[in-house]
Parts: sequence; structure tokens; C-alpha cells
Amino acid sequence: MLEASKSGISFALIQEPYVGGIGCMKDYRGVRVFQCSKRREGVVKAAKAVFDSNIDITQCPSLTRNNIAVVKIRTDTWELAVISLYLEPDSPNEPYLAQLKTIVSRMGRTQILIRRGRKCEESMMGKRERR
Repeated sequence: MLEASKSGISFALIQEPYVGGIGCMKDYRGVRVFQCSKRREGVVKAAKAVFDSNIDITQCPSLTRNNIAVVKIRTDTWELAVISLYLEPDSPNEPYLAQLKTIVSRMGRTQILIRRGRKCEESMMGKRERR
């Protein structure tokens, strides 16, 4: 987090963040963390970290779950919906994909950036044998 902030990175999409015993990402000085705030849903698996204080962020809590974090990023000239997605490798994908479809339809004409994690790729494509 500190290196990203020093390097001039504006924001990061995070899958499987370190959550320790508290089940969610902790806050860091100078970094805004966006993640599911409903602790009853389990451990946070998707989040966003925003390092640039000049970026206007709108949270989308009704669309955010532990495995899908959604925010809108806005500047004077554009708006972008940013989705961080983590699919459990041993769970069915359909509920996550249904939620993703709902998110996309609710965003309307807003441009969308979706980032899925490596385990998510294995889950969607089927686990590959490695030799």
C-alpha cells in the first residue's frame, strides 16, 4: 500500500486482501479503502484502495458484497464504474455472474472496468492440470 501510494498510482483493485483476524482490510493513512461493510457476510475477498485524494469516489453499497466491490470514479470529464471481483474456486459461479449482470444493468451507460483475480480465472475456465 505504501509503495503504491509513493509510486503515484491512483487506485488499485484488490482480490484476497490481507484481512487478518478482523475479516476486512484495515485503513492506511492517506489511502481510502472501499469494501463490503456487512460483517455478517464473511471475510472480504474483493476491495479497492484509492491513493489519489483528488479522485471523486461514489460508493455503491447496495451492489457491493464480500466477493464483489463496486464504486464509481468520477472526474470533470468522465465517469467509470470499477468492479473488483473474486469468484470462489470451489463454489458455483452463477450467483456471482447474476450479481455482475445486475451491476452492469444498474450502471446504465457508464463505462465499466472489471478486474477478476487469478483464482477467479481458474474457476471460470476450469482448473488446469499443471506438470
